[in-house]
Amino acid sequence: WNPKGGKAKVDFRLKDARIFNIPTNPTDIDGQKYYINSIFVIEVAGLCVAHLGNLNHLLGQETLDRLGRIDVLFIPIGTIGALSPPDAIKVIQQVRPPLVIPMHFDTTGPNAFAALAKDLFPLKIFNGNHMMLNRKDLPNKTEIMFMIVAGAPAGE
Repeated sequence: WNPKGGKAKVDFRLKDARIFNIPTNPTDIDGQKYYINSIFVIEVAGLCVAHLGNLNHLLGQETLDRLGRIDVLFIPIGTIGALSPPDAIKVIQQVRPPLVIPMHFDTTGPNAFAALAKDLFPLKIFNGNHMMLNRKDLPNKTEIMFMIVAGAPAGE
C-alpha cells in the first residue's frame, strides 16, 4: 500500500467522492511496528461511511478525530481478527453513528453481540443485498442493522 514502506496511505478524490484510510491494529514483528489493518472512510453524496475492516482494538482519540462525523459504520464482530462483542459496543459508543451494520461475525458473534446491544440500541433486520441511503433518512439515534443476504454465508 505504501511503496516506500511504513503506514499505508490512501487519500484520493473522484468527482464528489473522497476515500481515505486510517491505519490501525499496530503490531510489533521483530522489533518493527506494522499496521495490519486500515479503516476506510468514504465520503460521497453527503454521507460519510466508515468500514472498520478487521479492527481488533478500541479507537484512540487521534483516530476518532480523523474519522470525524460518521453516518454509517460497518463494524467487524467476532473473536479472531475482529472486535469482541463488548468491544464492538464500546467502539459504537465512541463513534456514535446513526446506523451500524455488523459484519465478519463468527458463529457466536451475532447472538452474543445482539444480547449486549439490545438494551442500548434498536436492532433491526434488513433482508436484501443492497439498500439506498440518504442522510436525511438516517435515524436520529444509533440503530443496529443486521443485513441478511440470501445465499451469503453468515457474517459476510
